[in-house]
Order: sequence, then C-alpha cells, then structure tokens
Amino acid sequence: MTDEGGGAVILTQTGSYLDAVGQLTIAADGTITTELLTAEDLSGLTPDPEVKALEDAWISEIDEQLGQVIGYAEVTLDNYDAEGSRLVRKQETNTGDFAADALYHLFDSMGMDVDVAVMNGGGIRNGAVTGEITYQTCKEIHTFGNVACLITVTGQQLLDALEWGAKDMTADGAVENGGFLHVSGLRYTVNTAIPSTVQQDELGVWTGGPTGGYRVTAVEVLNNETGVYEPLSLTGVYNLAGYNYTLRNLGDGFAMFDGAVNVLDYVAEDYMVLADYLQSFPVDEATGLPTISVGSQYADVNGSGRITIVHEPVGYADVAEGAWYAGAVSYVTANGLMAGATETTFAPNAPITGADLTAALNAIAPAEAETGGQSVTREALAALLWIRAGSPAAGADLSAFSDADSISGENRTAMAWAVSQGLLAGYGNGTLGPDGILTRAQAATVVMRLHQAVLSEGGLALPNDSQQTAVQWERQFTVVIDPGHGGRQPGAHYSGVSEKEINLAVALKLEALLTARGYQVVMTRSDDTGIGLYERAELANAFGADLFVSLHSNAMANAPNFQGILTYHYPSNSSGAELAQSIQTAVCQVTGGTDRGVRSADFVVLRETDMSAALVEMGYMSSPGELARLLDASYQDKLAQGIAEGIAQYLGAPE
Repeated sequence: MTDEGGGAVILTQTGSYLDAVGQLTIAADGTITTELLTAEDLSGLTPDPEVKALEDAWISEIDEQLGQVIGYAEVTLDNYDAEGSRLVRKQETNTGDFAADALYHLFDSMGMDVDVAVMNGGGIRNGAVTGEITYQTCKEIHTFGNVACLITVTGQQLLDALEWGAKDMTADGAVENGGFLHVSGLRYTVNTAIPSTVQQDELGVWTGGPTGGYRVTAVEVLNNETGVYEPLSLTGVYNLAGYNYTLRNLGDGFAMFDGAVNVLDYVAEDYMVLADYLQSFPVDEATGLPTISVGSQYADVNGSGRITIVHEPVGYADVAEGAWYAGAVSYVTANGLMAGATETTFAPNAPITGADLTAALNAIAPAEAETGGQSVTREALAALLWIRAGSPAAGADLSAFSDADSISGENRTAMAWAVSQGLLAGYGNGTLGPDGILTRAQAATVVMRLHQAVLSEGGLALPNDSQQTAVQWERQFTVVIDPGHGGRQPGAHYSGVSEKEINLAVALKLEALLTARGYQVVMTRSDDTGIGLYERAELANAFGADLFVSLHSNAMANAPNFQGILTYHYPSNSSGAELAQSIQTAVCQVTGGTDRGVRSADFVVLRETDMSAALVEMGYMSSPGELARLLDASYQDKLAQGIAEGIAQYLGAPE
C-alpha cells in the first residue's frame, strides 16, 4: 500500500479469522518483505517445550475459572431461526434483548442515570444457549472483549443511530448489517418500504441523516420512573449505554456519536456485563442458580417486540421523488397522520378539506375543534391550532399587514396569536393572506412540522402536553446569500475573469428571485467588497437566518475538460446535507449541468454558521466551455433559478 505522499508501505497482518500468521522479514541489506504463513506452512514447526508447558498451564487455569457455572436458562437464547438462518444482524432476537438489557442493568445498578442501551448485532456471536451458563458461555456470546461505557447524546443523534443501523434492512431479510441495533429502554419501528437515503462516505462511515424520509419511526423511550414509553425528543438529552466499539470508537460507521459527552468509560468487559446481569435474576429452588425462567421476556428467539419491522409503501403516482413536499407526504403517511386521496394518488395540489385537516391534527392531539367546508384558509388553520393550544390571549399588532382588515372577526385573535408565535407570517408584498387556500401538499408539510414540534423538547402546547414552541408555517424565511471571495480575494482566475465576478453576478440574480418569492434576503456583499470567512458566518448568525448559501466557481488545474456542479455541506450537519441535496438536484435539473454530487467539507462558512448551510460550486472556470457558460447572462439566470428552486423546495416552497 502507499502512504499519503505516495511512498510504498509494507503491511503485515494475519489472514481473516486468524487463519494465517503474518511474517515480516528484514534482510541484511535492509530489504523488507512480508508474507502470510498458513497452517500448512507452519505444520512442520515444533513448539518450544517450556513455552508450551507455560501456555497449557495458563489455558487450564483460565478454562477452570471461565467454566464456573453462574446461572441457568430455562429459555433458549439464540440468534438463528429453525432453518439455521442468522437473525441477529437484521431483526430483534432474545439474545440481543438480553445483551442490551445487561448494559442498561450495569449502569442502573451503579446508581447512574441511564435512559437507553444499544447493542450492535455484529457483537453477538452465540448459537443456542440453554441450561447451565458459565463465564465461558458469556464469552461465546460476546467474543471481542469490548468494554461498557456511558455517553450523553441528543434525541437526534439517537434517531440517526437507529436509522444508520436500519439502513440495510429489506422486506425479505436478505441483507445483514453488523451495525443493526438491539435496544433496551426504547422501542421503534422500521418501514423497509421507505428507501434508505442516509448519507455516508466512500468508507461506509455515516456523514449525515437521510436526504429523504426516515425509515425509522415511532421511537419511544421508557420513562423508568413511570414505566410508560414516551416519544423521543429530538432536542432532548439522553444517557446512552453501549460498548466502546460503537459509542467511543465509532465502529460500524456510527460517526453521529463523534464528540458526544463521555459520562463513564471502560467500566466492565462485555462478557462480565452479561454475567453480572445474569446473576441478578432470582435463584430458582430447583436449580439453585439465578435462572432466566420460561415466563421471562426472553422466551421467544424473535425478541419481546421492541423493534417492529413493517413494509408499508408510502409512495403515490402523483408525488415525484424530487418534489418539495415528497418528504412531508412520506412522513405523514408513514406516521398515520394523513392518507392518500386514493390508494395510488395523494393529490398534492388539490385543496385540503376541513374534515381531512381536522383528522390530521386530531391524529397528533385530539380536540373537538373542527372546520367544515371543502377548503381551508390560512386563518382557518390558525384557528384550529389556536384552539388546540387552549385559546390563549394574544395582542399582536396586525396593522402592518395591508390585508389585516379582511380577517374575520371570530378568527382575529387566533390569527394574532399565530403571528405572535411565529406560526404564520406575512408574504414579501406585505400581506398576510388570510384567505389563501391550503393545498394537500402544504397541509402535509404543516402537519409534519407540527408533529415533529410536539415530539420535540419545547414543542407546541397541545392538550395533555406541557411543551411550548413556535412552529413555523409559511413564515418569511431569512436567507443569507454569500457571493464567494471579493475585494483583494479574487478566487480562481482564468481568461482574464476572476471568480468573484461570476459569484456576485449570480448572487444578485438569486437575491432578486428569492425576494420575489417572499423571502427576506441578506447579502454578505453586494459589490466588490472584501469580507473575511468568519465575518460572513457571524453576519448570518447575527441575523438569525434560516439558511446560508455560499456561491463559488470551481477550478481544476490541467483538466480543461472537467466540468460540473457540486454542493458542499458540513459533515455533521444533517439539515445542511438536506439543503445541499435539494439545491444540487434542482440546479442540475434547471441548467442541465453535469451532476458532481453532494459532498461534505470542513469549510469555515459551513462550520461556523448556526443554521442549515450549503456551498455551491457552480462550474469549472478551468474548462473553457463551462467558463463561457458561467459568463453567459442567460445561463447565470438558470443557475440562480435552480438554486432558488432548491432553496424553496427545502423550505417548503412558499407561494
């Protein structure tokens, strides 16, 4: 293999599963060679008698200690079905449940605050285990010698971990994944009909959440005080137990845990965690040992129902995969919040009826409020949400909106409350649009956001819910447009043209398009002014912007034929990845440019911004053909149009 500088590096290793021994030979002249020696190659070697005696004595002593009987299983802990097919890497098993519970029990018995435990399927190696259990049996379940640890994560990190573990699952169970997560203190559903769009790099390491809908839904965490499962809060904080391989070393690509707060590390080796848990079971009179009884939750090899796997297609013939509302339609369908117009269509552009909207909202939080009629206006939506929030008093001044007088008297307080809470905002032309008709696509978007807000910390206060939030729906989003370079920083320079000129030309066109759509647009520069990278990010943060989009033009030395568009996001920013993908898809469709894909990068303007951020490389100035297009005003119009469309699709395409 080669090192970073291209130099040759000799690598010595064993074969898979220790079926060979690596031999490194350094000759007298300094030449280094390496080879694998198989069992056949080593068959003629005679072990040193003294070393062999020491080895045998040590093994005998260890075997005696590991052979101690420490418990009994009336059930059969297994990971295989009756036909001998391995299950543990693609579905819940009773051994997986037992291993996850052992981790939970370890920290709970230490008096630590533990909420959830996870166990990767690849770390569970046993066949059928029943009857007497020894330490050796526990080592046959966990063979790697990993150590238990406890970290603090957010609900979003936990959801992303479950999604990552479920990325390879199929309806027929044909695909295994060692990162499939068994759980304790938590339950969830996987819909294999939803394609996995979770992001990863070329090494199979997680780089961001799915660009489409999550196939993992209905995630609930056990409240260990009340014994009741409660919806996962994406912004909530949880103490997560697991092994260092997954949580600390990020094995199987679990990079969403990178940077998580370490609470306690290197507590106990994996097989001892199992042994400790086993010895906590009641001693049975018949066996005289701690016993896992037939009546326990481990009686079924398929587990105790913590992980539900379904295959429920949520696609509709009239919902294009790249449509701005496709993710919302998938979400509300998968979560049972809205149904299609027919079995095969959703009718996204049709007005939603009052009855259908009421049903969707009632699926989140039942209430008696209802609106009739065949369509729903913005003020009717405000009234529905206001009633569900307990009809609070509101004193927002609506006089700034030119059409405020058109709001009906009975809904005026509701609309004022919705505006004061940020639920509704005016359009760019200074109107509130109370009579605007909601389409089914728009309704799906607001229902999805409402549902996510209710599940999150700080969620909207609804009946039997003490949370508070300001859910955004058709508000005036703030978008920061950043024309790259400027001033004394020209960027790439080809054929007498500086990159900064192209970036600014497209940015000004984009500003006009977004303003016309009703967005508040902030420019980091509107002329040939120099501004630092950190200053650009600080400006966006100071405005409390919703999005940050930086525009650049690319270059590749000595590659005049290389062309294309690509978009970057920060590695750990899943919302930024979603924004980048939305822009990349739209701008390539509008311009017809070569799609170079979406990538992650540690750029200052992506790392230091607090909001969803993307950096668009609009084309290669080093390609004479592409440079000509970048300088063409009509092509610049297409670039701006495509980027604006991508932004609109990400934000929900406000009218």
